Amino acid sequence: MRNLKRALSMGLASVMVMGMMATGAGAAGYEDFADKDEIKNAEAVNTMVSLGVISGANDGTFQPEGTLTRAQMCTLVARMLGGGKDPVLGDGGKSSFKDTQGHWAETYIAYCANLGIIAGVGDGNFKPDDPLNGTAAAKMILCALGYKPEFEGIGGANWELATNTLASKIGLYNDLDSLNPSVTINRDNVAQMIYNGVQALEVEYRNLDGQHDGTVYATEKGTMLWNRFKVRKVEGVVEATDLIALKDGTTVTGKSRLTDVRYNGAAWENEDGSSRSYTYPIDIDDELLGQRVVIYVKGLSDLSPNSSNMEVIGSVIVSDDNTIVETTGRLKDSNAVKDAVKKGGLSMPTSVESVKVTEKDDFSKTNGQEQMPGVHQRFIDNDADGTVDVIVAKNPALAKVNTYNTKDSKLNLSGIGSVDFEDILNADEVDAGDYVLVYNYEGTYILEQAESVSGTVTAYVHNSTATLSKITMDGTNYGVGSGEMLASDLIKPNAADQFPDLVDGSYTLYLDPHGNILGYVEDEGTIGNYAVITAANVTESKGFSSAEVKLTLSDGTSGKYDVNLLASAKKWNTTTQNAAGNTAKEDAMATGLKGAKDVLVAYTLDDGKVTLSHPQVANSKTYVEATNANTAGSELNFKSSTASYTFGGVKVMADNKTVFFVKDKEGSYSVVAGLDNLPASGLKAGTGTSSQVIYYKGATGKDAMAKAIYFETNQKFTSSSSYAFVTGTYTKTTANGETIHTYPVVLEDGTVTKLSAKNDDSVAKEEAHEYQTSGSYVTFDNSNLDRVKNNLAITNVGANAISVANAETGEPAGSYAIRGAKVWDVQDTDDVFETRFQKDQKVALVLTNEGDVKTAFVYDEMEGTPSPAVKPGDVTEGVTGDGVDGSGNITITAGQTSLPKFKVEFQADSDKDPIVKVNGERISVSKKITRAVATWVGEYQIKSSDLNNGKIPLEVKITTQKDDMDPVTTTMNYNLTYTYKNANDTEAVSVLP
Repeated sequence: MRNLKRALSMGLASVMVMGMMATGAGAAGYEDFADKDEIKNAEAVNTMVSLGVISGANDGTFQPEGTLTRAQMCTLVARMLGGGKDPVLGDGGKSSFKDTQGHWAETYIAYCANLGIIAGVGDGNFKPDDPLNGTAAAKMILCALGYKPEFEGIGGANWELATNTLASKIGLYNDLDSLNPSVTINRDNVAQMIYNGVQALEVEYRNLDGQHDGTVYATEKGTMLWNRFKVRKVEGVVEATDLIALKDGTTVTGKSRLTDVRYNGAAWENEDGSSRSYTYPIDIDDELLGQRVVIYVKGLSDLSPNSSNMEVIGSVIVSDDNTIVETTGRLKDSNAVKDAVKKGGLSMPTSVESVKVTEKDDFSKTNGQEQMPGVHQRFIDNDADGTVDVIVAKNPALAKVNTYNTKDSKLNLSGIGSVDFEDILNADEVDAGDYVLVYNYEGTYILEQAESVSGTVTAYVHNSTATLSKITMDGTNYGVGSGEMLASDLIKPNAADQFPDLVDGSYTLYLDPHGNILGYVEDEGTIGNYAVITAANVTESKGFSSAEVKLTLSDGTSGKYDVNLLASAKKWNTTTQNAAGNTAKEDAMATGLKGAKDVLVAYTLDDGKVTLSHPQVANSKTYVEATNANTAGSELNFKSSTASYTFGGVKVMADNKTVFFVKDKEGSYSVVAGLDNLPASGLKAGTGTSSQVIYYKGATGKDAMAKAIYFETNQKFTSSSSYAFVTGTYTKTTANGETIHTYPVVLEDGTVTKLSAKNDDSVAKEEAHEYQTSGSYVTFDNSNLDRVKNNLAITNVGANAISVANAETGEPAGSYAIRGAKVWDVQDTDDVFETRFQKDQKVALVLTNEGDVKTAFVYDEMEGTPSPAVKPGDVTEGVTGDGVDGSGNITITAGQTSLPKFKVEFQADSDKDPIVKVNGERISVSKKITRAVATWVGEYQIKSSDLNNGKIPLEVKITTQKDDMDPVTTTMNYNLTYTYKNANDTEAVSVLP
């Protein structure tokens, strides 16, 4: 919810006030004080700060317990009389007191002395820096209000008694019950006394009407608040804000509407005595709906109560007349409602104003009765009569942020649909994938992150009203909440039908603000990770059975593990579950594992022992297993572009959270993490094999999501490696006598993390590297240059491909298809984000098996465009024509009319046609485009003059130019060999020129 907003921040003079420096228009307001929670007289301090009378210290505090000096009090009194402004005295502001000349408060002291408010200490001095007690402060305020010492006795021998008596009479000591006026007063209490003073009536002395005997009396002439500040005190009940309203539901954008208004302490009513409503230019917090508040308004008059030039001074002050009873429990009937409010000292009337906020866009009425817990209800007595006047209830729905589109400024909420950012009060506080609590205020949404808890359900707590039963997790009981459940991938809780089955399972619960369950999901992490049993070694011996399995785990590692037979038996199948007694269960489990091979399972590890399970057996309501027989012509083909697969008639969807276990034709097991990492060309399941899937059912009518898939293929396939970009140098530690090098990295999914390797300090930073995981450590593999390309700069970006060059030399380094590639900007590891390919980026590439870009890491930008250049290897040493063998040897036959041609083919980053010369002779070249890369091709006719002692020495010069940069010339030398068919026939080519 929004903070209370100040409508005005008044400018204050740069002088010391109450030991605190005011700093002009930027001075701290009440809401800004770092120690505002320590202020007891909050309403007084808030108002006086807003009126410009007092301010805070330079350090952003108010220091409520600090003391006050006589000079500081003069300053405050002067500002009271000036309506929040300093007196303007010019050269006339010189003090007559000996000890105040040149003092920082001299002008204020002179001002108060001139008005008879102060008189000094009797020896020509004022003692400006002496502390002030409460009675002295009260006397100065009384004098400022117009009371004369000579008429009221507040200046003689008994001045203290007379002052305290008069101050009490006119209300200066209101709300200061603990004040001892004879001791030094603190700043908090001075603020309250001044606050009382500005609301008191000013007086002047004159004869009473019709009397002319020379006797004068103090005659009231209006409050100082109005006379000096032109401000009225308004008190009323918040009837409407810009989001929510009582009665007809009409809100007021950017403003607030009050009803039952008291103006200057008197009710402001219609002629028939009914309450009137008035709108004020202040945005009151929605949480104050139905409560009585106090505001101070400038520009308000009896003749113009809704004047357009009103100005609210300061922020809202909550009245002490409010009594509030709040509940979030079940109130099943009217008696339960009465009992709930009775505990707070209130009673229920026969009818009451009410409003209830849900995820719907219409406000409903409520009588306080709720059949389920979780609705936050606020019963408000706003006039101190002990009877509930208003009920405000809130009951959010649970939804998921399905998408978050910054480009179009929209997000999609499950069960609600697309919502514009401008219709959400706090769209910047959520992101895609978040589970949120949703409130809808007539089309304006407020979203709150839903709290979640995870753990094992240890007990079912039965209630005679089945819907109120609970489950226990980590010692805390959780029941079902009243709010709607709109998240399609969560399960809506049903205490009567579901809760007994949840015991011993592990779940994540998503809660309303009061700890009630709105949705839940089985916790995959505690169900177990996924693995394939690749071998089993079983010993069957009644009462002494044992089993060891070899597993390929979802992280790509494999290992042998002893099986916890008893724990596994409870999660394996009905035979193992139903065996009579623990020993029988263990024996049945051992028998069930005999011969187990290529079986997809879930697992958990505990002290080196593994517990195996079939999720469908252990958690039948959410996780299910299915198989598919790959008969000829209907084999499943798993590839990155296909998300939907059918197993035994069940359609499941794979995504980048799905783990694929692959057994290839050589019997090797590999793991592919995520759909995108499958080959684009696909891996076809072998005919006659059985593919397996573990999937999550989710909500009714929604796609089943594949968690793990196992299949066999007749192809050769290896994909046990992962890839990461190393962003910096390692840190070195030791563990168990080994040196551990820990590298900061960004993974292929954009996760910023660290990877630790044993005894490996050779991994270069700002490069992508292949690695394999084994336990807590990784092994980096830098040998597979077919899958990783580093130190590249992008020279051209096409629709489906990029051209790259060596980032250091500018020499072309080929082109790569980029369709579907993930591109991460890793230049700032505190803000890694997905981006697009752009020219002149420095990148590291991870390629697919087909040689296309799978993942790219942008780690820098080129300071300038790489110079166009040609690598020697980019020129083809090709010779075309008769008599040429595969080794580049040319056979020349007597009578031959022409020599072969020398082929020139190269790639270069150039925006002008290259100039190509062979042995000084320019040849023509033609350009062709392949995968968005320019390739030039030309031919040079070898001449007899090129023949030299069995060799044809050729000098090739290629000049390229880009973006008006200086031309770059690359020179390459080649030697072809030639022989005569008649070895001694030197005239074999005599026919050539």
